[in-house]
Amino acid sequence: LVAHGHQPVSVAHLHNMAWWGLGWLMKVGSVAKISTPVLEGWKYLGGASIAFQLLRTSVFGKTLRTIEYPDGDLITVTVRRSSPRALRSAIAAAQPPLFPGATLTHEDVNEVAAFVPPHFTQPVRSAYDVRALLDNQFVVWSRPESEPIPSRGVKLDHKGAEEDQLLAATQLVRRLRRSNDHNMQISRAEEDQLVDLLVDHDRGMLTLYRCFKHSDKEFRRHALRYLYRKLGESENSDARSASVTLRLLDHPERRESENKNSSLSTSVCQR
Repeated sequence: LVAHGHQPVSVAHLHNMAWWGLGWLMKVGSVAKISTPVLEGWKYLGGASIAFQLLRTSVFGKTLRTIEYPDGDLITVTVRRSSPRALRSAIAAAQPPLFPGATLTHEDVNEVAAFVPPHFTQPVRSAYDVRALLDNQFVVWSRPESEPIPSRGVKLDHKGAEEDQLLAATQLVRRLRRSNDHNMQISRAEEDQLVDLLVDHDRGMLTLYRCFKHSDKEFRRHALRYLYRKLGESENSDARSASVTLRLLDHPERRESENKNSSLSTSVCQR
């Protein structure tokens, strides 16, 4: 040590260092002895899951689906801090600029509410509310000049979704009519009747299209079967009404009684 320029270390100094190291080890052992039950309890209580849930928003972020009220577009944002201002800033940053150079800020986001199915909204005003939001949850927001977000009676249905399905189903029917395969081709009368059902927003036809839109063959089979069944029900109802009319015409007395009953029911309804 002297040769290398260091001061010599005395035996007393080494003795003191040894006692200091021994005392430090004893303190560490006592702390470890006390903390071991705590760590075991933390492990049995699901400490790893709790820590992951607390750190997940900061590390991975929380994905939210935002919609501007009343008729905005659906935009997905990611929030990494559980604060209302961070949520507003993320919503504003995801919006397209009003014009080049004019972007939104958190001050342009007035109200933020979480959509609670089926038709309710809950305001998001505190950090606790932001933490309570689930991944991929729908969040409704508005600008200062917009109307307040209602707390009930809110629907997230796309207005043009049914019209898009009607257009696609009509194009499918038209494609079947012009098919080169004789086994897939439908007649002009069948095409007209199927189109009439679609124009009338027939729920059965829309359901068949949603279920079998990926298979023209299956859609054709079920659509024609559904069409002929409705035609049969219509013919049966017409036949029943015609038979009742003929029976009344054949029996004048019964016709008079029926007229009396109908007039009596009408007077009761008016009362």
